Amino acid sequence: MFFFQGLEVANVFTGSNCLKLQESELLDDLIFFSRLLDLCILFSKKPFSVFLKCSDCCPEDILFQKHKAELFKPAFLLLHDKSSKCILLIVRGMHSIKDTLTAATGLAVTFHHSFFDEYGATKVVLGYAHHGMVCAAHWIAKCATPYILKAIGRHPSYKVKIVGNSLGAGIAAILTYILRERKEFSSATCIAFAPGMYYACLTWDLAESGQNFITTIINCSDLVPTFSVVSADNLRLQVNLLSIIFVDRRRWVFKIRRISSWSDSSVRTAPTRHSEKELWVELGKELRRRETSGAGGGDEVNSASEIIWSKQPITADEIHFFPPGRIMHIVAEESDAIASNSGGSSAGGPMVGIYETPRHLYGEIRLSPNMIKDHYMPAYKRMIDLMIENSRRKESS
Repeated sequence: MFFFQGLEVANVFTGSNCLKLQESELLDDLIFFSRLLDLCILFSKKPFSVFLKCSDCCPEDILFQKHKAELFKPAFLLLHDKSSKCILLIVRGMHSIKDTLTAATGLAVTFHHSFFDEYGATKVVLGYAHHGMVCAAHWIAKCATPYILKAIGRHPSYKVKIVGNSLGAGIAAILTYILRERKEFSSATCIAFAPGMYYACLTWDLAESGQNFITTIINCSDLVPTFSVVSADNLRLQVNLLSIIFVDRRRWVFKIRRISSWSDSSVRTAPTRHSEKELWVELGKELRRRETSGAGGGDEVNSASEIIWSKQPITADEIHFFPPGRIMHIVAEESDAIASNSGGSSAGGPMVGIYETPRHLYGEIRLSPNMIKDHYMPAYKRMIDLMIENSRRKESS
């Protein structure tokens, strides 16, 4: 099944292999996430003067900014955030035709991440990454590194955090891998809201290696973080399989109608009480005949099903990308549905939870009515603010 309603999507990401996180323990993080989303929205949608006014930043806090995107050169902002004591690098999401072209350049290119283990030995993780995002991340690293070094020199206790949403989140994640290879930036971390845009950004091993320094946040049924060449191709195969089944069912409808018309004519010529029974007996015989002979497209359906589940990335054209790092998934359920499932009662209204989810859940596309709407930044902020509100309400009660 690849088409899900809201509750069915929620069930996927709240299963036994998903860890429920307590909002009360994450309250400070949620407040920080909400502020980061405010900054991302202001930087993406508002003039720079409005950004300064609404973000409580002064011009001296802006270390570097590029507001106009070019091909493989996304807009980004480097600022000195006094409230969080961080050097924030915000990468804007898709906003212009140049950003669209960067996102659409989704060829898989080799990418590696090197780091030192606890014994001081150099470890290298190999894999593939999104070509457009890699080019953009290298360009930002080249531009921003001198300014980050200068800021760290002035404020050695400040942490370096890279933030982005959508396309910007994928670039931010890859940029974090690049910066952490320098000793000065080895503690840099990343907050990625809905990484991707046309494609997720990294293959499995690379995505897994960012578990300790990249936090990916995904909202409800957001489609973007699951999108890759392989997942899109698997979806196409599923659609083809359904079309085969649909055609097969139409053949049976025709068969039933033909038998039914035969039965009706028999009734008219020689009335009998068993005409309907004979219809189903005849249908059962035909079903058994097809099961033993394999006729009527049964093999075709089985082979199509085998293709779907056995399809694995075996060439450079079939690289499967995944969201990077630790994945935190926001899940919304109707409170009355939860109450009915738990046997209790609820006051109604949306109940929002956040789960740490395994990466393999993002290997396929799940179609849902809200899969596009859930991707937008205001939807992310609305859900995070709702969790903050619920957590504070629980603390006060």
